[in-house]
Formats: sequence, structure tokens, C-alpha cells
Amino acid sequence: MRQLAVTLIGSARRLGLSFLGTYLINLTTNPGIGPDSRFDAQNYFDLALNWDVGDNYTFRLGANNVLDREPPITGSQACPAGFCNGNTFAQVYDALGRYIYAGVTLDF
Repeated sequence: MRQLAVTLIGSARRLGLSFLGTYLINLTTNPGIGPDSRFDAQNYFDLALNWDVGDNYTFRLGANNVLDREPPITGSQACPAGFCNGNTFAQVYDALGRYIYAGVTLDF
């Protein structure tokens, strides 16, 4: 897995934009033992925006898996028990799809 993180800060550190790109290399499960599953490389992109308003408010808006990439699917025969959930490796690939969030923080 390779990641690229870029953070841009606006004037007086009031506005921040961050980008996270994740590249997952080709993967082969169970090589030489039973059926093999080959997963192609995957790219995921996440964006986040933070905006400080005054001294007390911080607004945030973001999206994970911006392009809504589906995780690679394999047959259950290539999924060892405990490591595979829903015929994919959820601990490695983004199985939830696009996730959009927003929030505000008030400091007092």
C-alpha cells in the first residue's frame, strides 16, 4: 500500500484542504494452494476541508472514496475463514463505498 497525503493551508491557517490518495498493489491470495484469486490494483481518494471561523468555530466537510470504487470480489473458496467478509478483504479495501461527512466544533 502506498499513500500520498497533501495538505494545503489558507491564509492565517484558517482554511485547510487535505487530499489522501491510497494505492493498493496487485494481490494474489493462496498462491499454489487451491484456487487463486488475483485482485487488480486499486486507487482510493479522500478529500477533507476544515475552516476555522473566529476563535471558537471549526467547520469540516469531507468525502472518503470520492470516486466510489467498488472493492474487488472473490469467491468464498479463496477466502480463508476470519479474513474475508462479504467475499472481499474489508480490512484492506474500502468496502463501504463513498462516505460523505460534515461537522462543526464549538470551543468555549
